[in-house]
Parts: sequence; structure tokens; C-alpha cells
Amino acid sequence: METENTVSIWIGNFADKSQLVHYLQINYDEDGEAVPSEFLIENSIDLNDIDDDLLEAEIYDLEHSNLEQMIKGTSYGQTILRNLKGEGINTIIPPSNTIILLYNYHYIANVVARENTRFIGTVNYKET
Repeated sequence: METENTVSIWIGNFADKSQLVHYLQINYDEDGEAVPSEFLIENSIDLNDIDDDLLEAEIYDLEHSNLEQMIKGTSYGQTILRNLKGEGINTIIPPSNTIILLYNYHYIANVVARENTRFIGTVNYKET
């Protein structure tokens, strides 16, 4: 659900940037209607509940087993890390080369792990 100052975080593994872009791409049909991305469909996220400009994703050359290494280069990275630790969310992760952050959205996981991604948690990214 759409919420202010929260970020929902996924990790994953993708072969390359183009595979990640394809996974996250919102397309348009011949009538100009938005077609949700594979990411949104897999996670049952309604396109109307998000601002796709507030989605940040990064693919790294190497796999990481520590979420801290992946989050350091993201927007609001220090605050997100502090809040992850404050919520008791483990930063040791399965080896992953991709991080996806969806800002101003509080994801409630029905299924944590998908084929290419795993939901980590939702925390505040701004001090409130």
C-alpha cells in the first residue's frame, strides 16, 4: 500500500542490466494503457498504488552476501540501514547481485521469495 517515507526492499539475481530492466519495465498497450511489469505482477502490486519514478534498482558485477554493501550506494542508504537494524532485519542475505527499492510503498509479503527476487522488508527511509 502507498505510504509516505517508507521503502520496500527486494534483493535478487539477474544475468545483466537488460534482464533487470525488462523485469521492471512498465509497457503500454495500443490504447495507451499502462501494462504492469513482471515485478509488479509477481508481487501483486497495483500499478495505481505506486509512483514508478520512485523505484530504484541496481545490479552489481559481483554477488553480495551482506545487504549493507548493496544499500550503501542507494538514496537514503544510511537511514535505511539504521532502520533495518532497528527493526531487527538481518543484513546477511543469500548471495545476490541486485537490489530493488520501491519508495513510498509498504509491501506486505504474501510470498517472500520468487524465482529471481526475495523481499527483505519495509522500513522508513526518512526520519519522521
